[in-house]
Amino acid sequence: MRDRPPAVFVGRRAQLGALASARADSTRDGLVTCVVTGEPGMGRTALLDAFATDSLARGNAAVRLSGRWRDRRGPAALVDDLLRDLAELCPDEVARRLRAAWHDARATGAEPTCGLVAAVREAVVASAGGSCLVVTVDDLDQAGTGGPALLHRVLAACSDLPVLLVASLRPGAVVPELGELLYGARRVALGGLSRSEAGQLFEARTGARRPDGLVAECHWLSAGNPLLLVGLAAWVAAGPEGTRTPLEVRAAVLPQVVQRVLDWVDRVDSDAGGLVEVLALVDRHRGTDTSVLVRLSGLDQHRALDALDVLARMGIVTDDDAVVLRHPLLRNTVAAATTLVARNAVHLAAAAHLHERGAPADRVADHLVASTVPPTGNWSAGVLLRAARAADRDEDAVRYLEAAVRAASGDERGHACLELVDTRLRLDRAAGLDLAVAALGQAPDEPTRRGLLARIAGTLQVGDTEEDVLRRVAVAVTGTESQGWSDLHRLLSAVLDSPPATAVELAERFLADADPGVEPHPAVVAVSALCLHLLDRDPDEALRRAHRVLDRELDELTPHPVALIAVLAVLVEGGQREEARACVRRLRQLVPRPSTALRAGLALVAGRIAVSDGDLDTARRRLADGLDALPVRTAGALAPVRANLVALAADVWLSRGDRERAAAVLEHHGYAGALRPAWYHREVLLVRARLRIAEGDPPRARRDLAELHALNEALELPRVGSLLWRLHGVALLDALGSAEEAARAAAEQVSHAEDAGSPQERGRALRVWGWVRGGAEGERLLREGIALLQQAPGGWEPARAYCDLGRLLTRAGRHQDAVTALTEAVRRAEHCGAVALGEQARRHLRAAGGHAVQHVPLRGVVALTRREREILLDAVRGLTNKAIAAARRITRRTVELHLSSAYRKLDITGRDDLPDVLGHPGVWELLTDGAAAGGVAPGGVDLGVADLGVAVRVSRPRP
Repeated sequence: MRDRPPAVFVGRRAQLGALASARADSTRDGLVTCVVTGEPGMGRTALLDAFATDSLARGNAAVRLSGRWRDRRGPAALVDDLLRDLAELCPDEVARRLRAAWHDARATGAEPTCGLVAAVREAVVASAGGSCLVVTVDDLDQAGTGGPALLHRVLAACSDLPVLLVASLRPGAVVPELGELLYGARRVALGGLSRSEAGQLFEARTGARRPDGLVAECHWLSAGNPLLLVGLAAWVAAGPEGTRTPLEVRAAVLPQVVQRVLDWVDRVDSDAGGLVEVLALVDRHRGTDTSVLVRLSGLDQHRALDALDVLARMGIVTDDDAVVLRHPLLRNTVAAATTLVARNAVHLAAAAHLHERGAPADRVADHLVASTVPPTGNWSAGVLLRAARAADRDEDAVRYLEAAVRAASGDERGHACLELVDTRLRLDRAAGLDLAVAALGQAPDEPTRRGLLARIAGTLQVGDTEEDVLRRVAVAVTGTESQGWSDLHRLLSAVLDSPPATAVELAERFLADADPGVEPHPAVVAVSALCLHLLDRDPDEALRRAHRVLDRELDELTPHPVALIAVLAVLVEGGQREEARACVRRLRQLVPRPSTALRAGLALVAGRIAVSDGDLDTARRRLADGLDALPVRTAGALAPVRANLVALAADVWLSRGDRERAAAVLEHHGYAGALRPAWYHREVLLVRARLRIAEGDPPRARRDLAELHALNEALELPRVGSLLWRLHGVALLDALGSAEEAARAAAEQVSHAEDAGSPQERGRALRVWGWVRGGAEGERLLREGIALLQQAPGGWEPARAYCDLGRLLTRAGRHQDAVTALTEAVRRAEHCGAVALGEQARRHLRAAGGHAVQHVPLRGVVALTRREREILLDAVRGLTNKAIAAARRITRRTVELHLSSAYRKLDITGRDDLPDVLGHPGVWELLTDGAAAGGVAPGGVDLGVADLGVAVRVSRPRP
């Protein structure tokens, strides 16, 4: 049966151009022969039809030969069809002489006689009419024995005439007698369609333009094969609502279309079809070794290699030592038609063969994982470990890891043991904890024991029958280097869950009780350093203790992940970020398979460094890694780690302008509601207040800040000990109208920066102090802060400082200078991904530059006078007109006039519409800028956090 081409022909410009060039050459040089090749379904017939049609349209003559000839009347069939069609193109007299000459030649054995040669030449000249005679022969290899040779002898008589022979060959065909006819022929190879051509084909076949992602998947699945693309187009159009998703396409199975390809393969070589089936099962995206194919196919080596040669020439597989099916759709469909039992048998046989030959462990593991039958026999630990890592389900990974623990020795046994515990913990925390404790007694070495203890430390939670676990651990580690771990864990848990002042006392008592001459455990020293840092009592001593810990071997701290995280946090907060980065790198080399707790902690440290550097993209990735490593509801010793991860992640999303994602992070991890009064919730409260401001909800922001101040007072913690406070605290107070309190907070930050000595901290402090001071002095401070902040590469803090400078200059009426500063702020914010800051800077830039503001609320805010802003803010804070008049020492009528003017500019009718206006992005910031940022309200009234009855402590406790 003739293979029908697709109804739509797209692309192939290069191939059509090559044939057109050959046609032109034939008018000058005489007979030219071209051969069209390509894998099954590549559109050879369609190309020949398109070229013949084009030749006719250009005034040439064309004869199209196609169909089967093997079942017809011998070798003369092909020439018989050619001369019959040629006669139909000639005048009657010429056609009569051609038919007579052919009849006479047939009578004498169908050999070209002198009369036949003359008649053929006359017919060619008559039909071409000064142009070219194009003869297309589809599937020439099917002409039967003797046919091509006879055609060669007939056409040889026309070698000086304008004749173009274009023949297509089925892929993989080997017909020796074609050599003479096609000697010197020009080759025209058909490859897969391009992705854009595939899109055109899809649009033509389905009547609609398809999404680029869907077309890309179909193109990958078919390797650009037109036959497979046409089948996929029909399958997509038959889907629900006339389409499919890219994910559905990736798993597509098209039995009828693929069967046509396999039929072509079988007609060329019956062994090749069997190899395709084996390849479809064992091909794991890396290629299949030929020895595996020979083993699984049941063929001898010679026959298997011959069949592979056929498949390579047909374009079905790659021509390489590692054989790959080129069309994923072919693999999907053939594999789907195979029973599960057969697939399991093939994969286990492949794994066994590769294992016997000493193949790389990951290749063996690929086949083990592909089988749903548990492996039996002696598999190496390396193979089993890799199979566990490649398994899709934790339940399957446990099966391989249990076998790996039994088979392994030395380091491999330790790795297998730790990975088994990690997997069990993911499946069932209680069962995993029991397994970790039980494994302690069988740990092959101290690094494995420390790894198990780290996992226990990160898993234990309050109310977890904790004391029972700790007693069992104490028994298991008796007589080892880890003896005493349980007592130390109890102490660290108590320290971290206590107010930092109490924690310092506990740690100091422990250190004082240590035996003289015996170095205290570095975990206690690490936690005491963190508490000293939080209290800000003696920053230098906190750093000295951190370095004292890091002078010891880091692996001593790995059984206590929170202590390790604490000492790194002290380094970061102390401005020694490079040293902290170096420690993180050393730990990752020292502990290649870290516990969940340690992995989350290192991600927190890396994220904190990135936030401090202003690298928002890196911070987002690192913090997301840390949150992914922890259970959603983490309690116990890891609660501070999770709280800090969540706070920093939400803050990064806010800085990137995505308040919905920030709110979702807080909600997902349980930090959107009431919080227990713990020191590690301070940054959560601050980022919540920042989110409320972004949402246009100042009252709730004020409540969160009030709770934060109360927590700091109760725990005797200075607010400058929080990174997020130093980044956003003064701006939040300023935005809420607490100008006096913002000034006190800025002064505290300057004092803290002087103690820290870090250029970045000094730059931050000068930025906030400059904004609060305002005027010429504020400009000087801001410019000095910018110079310090620019010493660090990249980052968003210089952008923020430029934005503050631009706002200050706008307020001073220096609009051209403001435009310069704000333009630089926009450029830097865009460079580091600080979307929210960039939008804020653009709003102020439009106001400073006198450009029209299209957003009605923003345009209205820009138009407000300073007094209108102040009185409007009083109204937003809930004061009545009478209270505003009393506070500002003006009449109620004046208050009403100012509010009426403000409402008109904002296009609202009254107070009830204010929440809708404040909900627009940027309105609140623009409203408070210029109203609250320049000082205290008239009459000394401060309408901010202080009005909530919170006593604000200005000075920090000193040793």
